[in-house]
Amino acid sequence: MKIISRKTFRKVVNISDRLNIWFKNTFGLDAKRKVLEATQDLTTMDELDRTIGKAIGTYNPDTGKMEYKDTIDKFKDRKPQLSETLDYLKDK
Repeated sequence: MKIISRKTFRKVVNISDRLNIWFKNTFGLDAKRKVLEATQDLTTMDELDRTIGKAIGTYNPDTGKMEYKDTIDKFKDRKPQLSETLDYLKDK
């Protein structure tokens, strides 16, 4: 079920971007950035553990706790990501 159409969504995004640019030019404040920073500041460590832990498979929803033992074994044999390789080579 679509709530709003794609064109309407784009119009809303364009208007909010233009409003943010005007606000930044007029008052020197980036309102969108301030809202994002406030949202990040209000995120609790429990919420981060729960969401990131679910993504990497360390969060056990039955106990509500992190479990690291199996995760270390799971990622032990993985190949490094390109960004990790580039960071390693940059330091050499």
